[in-house]
Order: sequence, then structure tokens, then C-alpha cells
Amino acid sequence: MNQSAATNGSKDATRQAFKVGLIENGQTWMDMIQSRNLTSHTYDEATAAKFSIAVRSLYFPEFEMLHAKLVALIEEKEV
Repeated sequence: MNQSAATNGSKDATRQAFKVGLIENGQTWMDMIQSRNLTSHTYDEATAAKFSIAVRSLYFPEFEMLHAKLVALIEEKEV
């Protein structure tokens, strides 16, 4: 993994993570960024409800997969 790659924001970091294999579903991560941007200053209940469903059904599993991959990488380095 090239750890010296420069990133200039969440989209760049997501693209790099996908490129090096840390995340598998790059489009879901991009959707996550878009959802975050939409909800940062939105106080609409319908938008919040839609985002809540996406977090539970789509985004949280992605974080679980990333966590598992990071744990495996740490354990690999400790051996």
C-alpha cells in the first residue's frame, strides 16, 4: 500500500482507499459523502429519515467491512 499518496478531501481519500483495496464498494462510499453533504445543513425530517435508513442498511455494513480489513492488516503486521 502506498502510504505517501496525497489526499485533498474525503472524495480523494475514498478513491485512494478503493484503489488500494481498503474498501470494496467505492460508489457506496461516494454516496455516503453525498449524503453527509446533503444532511449537514438540512433540517428536513424526510431527508433525515431517508439518511437514517441508508446509514443502517448501506453505510454501517461498509464501515464494518473496513474495520475488519484494518484489523486484519494490523494483525498481519504483528506476526
